[in-house]
Amino acid sequence: MTSYTDETAKMIGLLLSIFLLGAAAEKVCYPDLGCFNNLPPFLDIPDRPVSPLPDSREDVGTEFVLNTPSNGFDFEYDIISNLVPDSLANSNFDPNLETKILVHGYGESGYSSWIETMGRAFLSVGNYNIIRVDWFPGAFELYHKATSNARLVGAEISLLMDNIKALYPNTVAASALNYHIVGYSLGAHVAGYAGERQAGLARITGLDPSKPYFENTATQVRLDPTDATFVDVYHTDVSLCYSEVMACTKQWVTLTSILTLEQINRGATLQ
Repeated sequence: MTSYTDETAKMIGLLLSIFLLGAAAEKVCYPDLGCFNNLPPFLDIPDRPVSPLPDSREDVGTEFVLNTPSNGFDFEYDIISNLVPDSLANSNFDPNLETKILVHGYGESGYSSWIETMGRAFLSVGNYNIIRVDWFPGAFELYHKATSNARLVGAEISLLMDNIKALYPNTVAASALNYHIVGYSLGAHVAGYAGERQAGLARITGLDPSKPYFENTATQVRLDPTDATFVDVYHTDVSLCYSEVMACTKQWVTLTSILTLEQINRGATLQ
């Protein structure tokens, strides 16, 4: 039997949704990236009760830190920005190599220790372009705002790939089949946003995809199996008490079915 309290909560949620849709429906558009709105499915009571628009491109501050076999991690790296047109052409990017794109999560930067360690590991086993996506200004916002900024970062990654393919036609880099995006935490969903814009993207690897604002949401909102030809997700942290943003009440890592291959490390805890 449905309780009065349950019915009241549902009605309040419905009225709140109607109010938010009427009072705060907006969109923002950028040349090259398209438009972003704060309507459903990105506004989704109760899982996404607040849906702000992304910050400006300048405020999110997306940059791409490039390391290649010719300028490995022990040497100077290149900084590429979609807002600086010549930065790609003047970099050490090698269009004859496959490309690994590494995306950090909430409250991190492209210079976080894990991301450098992973980049070094890739270069130790093969020749790749290693692109670390640095969006720390947008990732250091309040969590709900950072989830919106993640949408813009995904679009920036896709734009970079388009720029590479246009600059280097008839090369390895001209095909999305030669790109692999690895995203951690909120960065896993950033990878999904990039992938949904890139037909034929070879692979996305999601490492501990964030749960709040993504669990039980539509596929457009989160990493899902259609975002790349092959999507693999690894859950290494399913601790019930991880208070990075929220109280210790729910599992932090999303366990929504979002993947074509999923691995949960048994007994996983906070790494």
